[in-house]
Amino acid sequence: MAENAEVTLVLEGGKVASPSNLTFRDEKISWTAGDVRASHEVSLGMSEITILEMVNPGICEMSIPKFKEGLTVSVRAKRNDNYSAASSPLILKERIQAEQSNAIAQVSNARGVAVVDDTIYVLRIAGYVPRFLADGTERGSVTPPGSGYTGMAAYKDGARYVKFLLRPDSHLVYKMVDDTNNPPVWIKDLRNSQDAVVPGDGYVYITCSDSDGRIVKAPVDASADPAVTPFATGLNSPRGIAADSTFFYVANQGTNSIARIRRSDGSDKNINFVQGVTKPEGIAIASGFMYITCASTGSGDKVMRVRMDGSDRVDVVSGLTGARAMTTATDGTIYFVDASKLFKMSPGKREILTRVVSVRARGPYYLRVVDGLSVNLAGGNTADGSDVLAWPEGVGQNERWILDEGSIPGFHYIVCAGNTDKAITYNAKYQTAEIGSRIVGEKRQQWQLQDIGDGWCRIVSAADGLFLTADNPRNRLALKPPTASADQKFQSFQVVLV
Repeated sequence: MAENAEVTLVLEGGKVASPSNLTFRDEKISWTAGDVRASHEVSLGMSEITILEMVNPGICEMSIPKFKEGLTVSVRAKRNDNYSAASSPLILKERIQAEQSNAIAQVSNARGVAVVDDTIYVLRIAGYVPRFLADGTERGSVTPPGSGYTGMAAYKDGARYVKFLLRPDSHLVYKMVDDTNNPPVWIKDLRNSQDAVVPGDGYVYITCSDSDGRIVKAPVDASADPAVTPFATGLNSPRGIAADSTFFYVANQGTNSIARIRRSDGSDKNINFVQGVTKPEGIAIASGFMYITCASTGSGDKVMRVRMDGSDRVDVVSGLTGARAMTTATDGTIYFVDASKLFKMSPGKREILTRVVSVRARGPYYLRVVDGLSVNLAGGNTADGSDVLAWPEGVGQNERWILDEGSIPGFHYIVCAGNTDKAITYNAKYQTAEIGSRIVGEKRQQWQLQDIGDGWCRIVSAADGLFLTADNPRNRLALKPPTASADQKFQSFQVVLV
């Protein structure tokens, strides 16, 4: 080559091996690196992030931001300015299983609620504390002195059940160890106490709706006259309080908002963390959501669900009267009270559907058909011969399916998630799909998901090559020869609870 000659380097794409096996779990995506020396560019919708976190040789992962609607993720490798082809996209879709609530007991003038192990304590304003089991069965009561109570908190100290009862009209707080009547005064001069929480750091935190809008704390192991120290001020008529591992959340009734305060030192205070919450009373944290009882001047009170970042207020219970305190049991169940009842509520559950064509895990899977329909077990009935339908999609167990490897390579049993002894079966006589008892090696129960592009697949029977067809919505799926019509197109989403 001549001296000072001009050299042009052409960098070609596709010279680096592509990433594969892109999956989602625990708020992270992971993939297998085709080239362990390469860096990787992750595309999250429209944004691109360059990152490389090697977990095991050739295995990469990264946390992704929480998303509310949907997210398309892909990865490509880069080395020496050469790029691989992008991985097959992973399409993520969020949905939330709805809360289920019901009244389990009649309790008049309830003000506080707390749970220890399997016992639910309800504090009435008149100074009477009935105890309940999770099914609403009453198991006796205890009676503190006087009346005028507003709130309570409880925790387990070894084998002892400890309750703190707030009585602001007398400026008192009682500490009840186990279930003894007439417990002694614990704090003698605490004005306008409203609610309390014991987050497990050795202190009880109490909201006080005085002119300073305070939260104070006291050591739970003190037998009497504990040192009460200020923790935070500047709130506006604080009521209920709850905690997660990082923050306290306080019903700031004077500003119709929820305040958030850092647990470690009371800093990072955001008085209006959640705005537009009408007369908030109680707060509970469960399943990655915040729940708030909202009171009004009479009927029409409600329970609201909010994401932990303060967004997306959704009413989940309505028609309450005099909604008050709420709390979360260790199993995640929420209990709350209004003026006359004790309620039990299972929290909503966030689940992520990951759209896949190739089967990389058992599932469960949700099989979506066009026009908002999904493959559904009619009425959840798993008796042999029960219908398998194309039905408007929901969040029930009867539309979840496990894909187990079949005896024929590339084929799978599509098994009921709620009863893995039952599988989708081809009824050759009527050329329809139904539920049948699972039989190892049965061709009529083995299916192949065939990629037809753009995230869609067709589902073919191993018995005679016919395809599942949703040509008659709300009726049994049919088996027909292959066509180009939309009624033979399915999307498979893996269900991941988060």
